Amino acid sequence: STVMDYLDFGYGAALVVVTFLILVTTVVIIALGLRY
Repeated sequence: STVMDYLDFGYGAALVVVTFLILVTTVVIIALGLRY
């Protein structure tokens, strides 16, 4: 049970990180698009 909880937490954390990176990348692209 503990191992499964750890894997679920790791998967959730990875998902959050990936989502955050996608948002940051999108914001940067929009900012560069508005700048130039």
